[in-house]
Amino acid sequence: MRRAATPRTREPDAGGRGGAPMACLTCGRPTDGSARLCADCLRLLADRLGWLLLVGMPSLRDKAYRRVSLDDGRQRRASTAFPSTPFDEDARQTMLDNERDIALIAGILGLKPYGWDRDERRYCLLPWDRSLPILARSAPLIGLLDDADTAMSLAARAYERTDRQLTRDPERILWGICPACARHARAGEDGTTRPVRTPIYAPRGRLHAPCPRCGTDVDLLAARRDYVGGLKDWTIDASPKQASEWLADQTGVHVTGKTIHDWMRTGRLPRSRRLARGLYRYDVADLLNCLTRQRKPDESENP
Repeated sequence: MRRAATPRTREPDAGGRGGAPMACLTCGRPTDGSARLCADCLRLLADRLGWLLLVGMPSLRDKAYRRVSLDDGRQRRASTAFPSTPFDEDARQTMLDNERDIALIAGILGLKPYGWDRDERRYCLLPWDRSLPILARSAPLIGLLDDADTAMSLAARAYERTDRQLTRDPERILWGICPACARHARAGEDGTTRPVRTPIYAPRGRLHAPCPRCGTDVDLLAARRDYVGGLKDWTIDASPKQASEWLADQTGVHVTGKTIHDWMRTGRLPRSRRLARGLYRYDVADLLNCLTRQRKPDESENP
């Protein structure tokens, strides 16, 4: 028998009203009363749903049906022997994925009419332009449900894929690991439990980015500091050019092989040693210290 369509909420207990505050299902911070999301995550959920309603989905629809063009006209392209399709296939697929996630969020809220997918997840049968306004207004109610973290994750994925379609971002770099996911553990193939490590990719210059797994708004500078700090016990065997490329990939800061060679020549890499012709063993802590001293004070935390 199908389960009822009433949204699932948790009754206030010792962790709700009258006791210690509950922990946010997404970031772990204390919540207000019996809410399942903290105030910051709830505000972020409302902002993402509102952006999808007012900007994201209408712009994505225009791009999917080629009503607007977001391509860079300065780029040179080879002519093809076939005319272009009447719609943008990538944007159309993104729109279909968003419609599925919006329907699942509406199903979590219990909007009717509804059905169930093959995974027994309830989804709303209303089109996105009718269900999304209700979701944007009902974000505080979603924050009271036991599946609020699932709704947060679905909204984050829809926001991220839509933003990627509508903007021409530069190359994305690895900033670090999501701290909210790292607080959870999962069993590995060998039976041991390991923390969940969700990589966060974003263009240079960004300050925040959503986690693709849990939807948490990640502070990129803090994630970068934690990630780079965990590399200080490493050593790498490479040529100066390879070491510069590795350091640039890990920190997002452009470094040349000549810079690495100058650091060795001036004695700023005391623990590096030569292994063979053109091959050296570098201590990562020394490389990071030299990189920190080289950069300007106002750039020391912004890759």
